[in-house]
Amino acid sequence: MIDFTGAILEMTGLAPFGGGPCSNGSYPGCVKQQLPACRKPNDQFEQRKGVMSGEKFKFDGNYNMSPFDCRAKCLNNCSCIAYAATDYNDTSCTIWSKGVNFKESNNSYSLNVYFLVQEKGKFTSDVSL
Repeated sequence: MIDFTGAILEMTGLAPFGGGPCSNGSYPGCVKQQLPACRKPNDQFEQRKGVMSGEKFKFDGNYNMSPFDCRAKCLNNCSCIAYAATDYNDTSCTIWSKGVNFKESNNSYSLNVYFLVQEKGKFTSDVSL
């Protein structure tokens, strides 16, 4: 299994043949990512559990995207501010741009939503973005 950072995981944790986040390209098997001008290498995503409402774009299960693929789609789209794997088996992806609402919650409709944080610690919950 590949986690949201691109690291290969086994049921017991990281795979023995080199694991670690590929986001900085410093591990074997990683390719250095070329970011668009709107992004900086230190841009990060913070996970929040809740519900999003507003305009979105969904890559359906036919794309067979991992959470890492979804993260890459968001990073390479200058208007993207958040993403989430949105199928029960994490094979589809939804990305959001500004003009959405997020409500932190932990119910059956909640998603693990990853928000772009260009300055660490600048995200607050229950906001209109």
